[in-house]
Amino acid sequence: MDESCLGLLGSVCRRYAHKIPFIVKINHNEMLTYPTIYDQTLFASVEQAFDLGAVAVGATVYYGSAECRRQLGWCVER
Repeated sequence: MDESCLGLLGSVCRRYAHKIPFIVKINHNEMLTYPTIYDQTLFASVEQAFDLGAVAVGATVYYGSAECRRQLGWCVER
């Protein structure tokens, strides 16, 4: 997770951890590329999400894309 997002979430998440269920998405798409690349970049770990008080993690996988197996592998490893 990039440091600015991690720092911001870390500064406020514990205040609301037991009031609002917190789910962290651990990867992000590359929507700003042209032509569009159907790939995800991993930017956080399950351990980081747990440290923030998350009750669950989520990840996007583009099934059918050339990167699908690698993306699934990341999810299994994390």
